[in-house]
Amino acid sequence: MDLQQLNWLGIFLAALVGFVLGGIWFQPFAFGKAWKSFLHTTEEQRKKNSKKALTLTFIIYLFMGWVFIGYFQALHLHGWMDGAKQGLFLGVGFAATNGLVESLFRAEPFKQFLIEYGCQVLTMVVMGAILAMFV
Repeated sequence: MDLQQLNWLGIFLAALVGFVLGGIWFQPFAFGKAWKSFLHTTEEQRKKNSKKALTLTFIIYLFMGWVFIGYFQALHLHGWMDGAKQGLFLGVGFAATNGLVESLFRAEPFKQFLIEYGCQVLTMVVMGAILAMFV
C-alpha cells in the first residue's frame, strides 16, 4: 500500500466521525446510563483514565481508517454503499464475534455486549461508508 496515495483527509474525517459517534452512543440519553450499570469501575476511576482513553481511541480509529482504506483500495471498492456493506461485514464478522467470545468468558450480560459492540459495528459501517468515498 502506497502511503502517498492514501487519502489522509478521508482517514481523519472517518476517525473523527467514528469518535463522535461513540461519544454520542455512550451519553446518558443514549446507552451510557445502562452501559455504566454493567461496569466494575467507579466514576472516579473512569474520569482519571478518560484523557488517555479518549486520545488512544482516536488514534485507534485513525489506524482503523488506514486499514479500511487500504482494504478498500485492494478490493477496488467505490461508493458509500460498498463501504457501508464492508463495514457491516467486518464489524459483525470480526469485531462483534470476537467481542461476543470475550463477553461469554467474562460472563457479562448480553445487553452489555449489545451496547458495546453495537457501537463498534455502527462505527465500522459509518467509517466504511465515508472511507469508500475517498478511495
